[in-house]
Amino acid sequence: MRLSNLAETAFWTRLERAAEFVLVSILWVILSLPLITLPAATAGLFAVCTDWVRGKENEALQRFLSAMLRYAWKATLIGLGSALGLGLVAANLTILPDMELPFVLFAFSVGISVFVGGLILVANLYLWVLLLTFDFPSSKLVKIALQLAFQHVLWSIGVLLAVGVVVLASLWLLPAGVIVLVLPSSLAWMISRGSWRVIRTYEGELLSQQQ
Repeated sequence: MRLSNLAETAFWTRLERAAEFVLVSILWVILSLPLITLPAATAGLFAVCTDWVRGKENEALQRFLSAMLRYAWKATLIGLGSALGLGLVAANLTILPDMELPFVLFAFSVGISVFVGGLILVANLYLWVLLLTFDFPSSKLVKIALQLAFQHVLWSIGVLLAVGVVVLASLWLLPAGVIVLVLPSSLAWMISRGSWRVIRTYEGELLSQQQ
């Protein structure tokens, strides 16, 4: 009887988590539609997924909305800074072929642009989890994220590539409705899990810097 009760409890726990998984995906999609709220909604999504990765129990809807409100300003700074940086990289890569540069200079310029774009993406793997875990100014969060990216470059690139593969496979194989239901939460969970594996090593040191 006890084993039956435990199995039933585990089943309903998993079912509840699956429902929350879908709920926060849908919330993120809806609340991101006005693009100005996209960074804040992303903070809400990562707040829920980071708690799950860290083994913290939460009420997903409440955690999503409270984190969205609490971190809206910092999240917006991070989002705008990342978008601006990636936009400049994309613009640079677009105009370089038309500049008729010598091959060596062209290859060097493309390499620098790709490096900067990759660095922005890798830093974002850590930025969102850092934002929701430590009370630092945005500039310090960026600095720590870059340090972690350089110190754990192979792991960071591996996580970024895994995320890219999941995105491409989902867009190719899954219908749009299923993507809306599961992809945002899946990506946030993957990124949270990958980055937390690194961040937790420095958790004590970073917490001491807040005091």
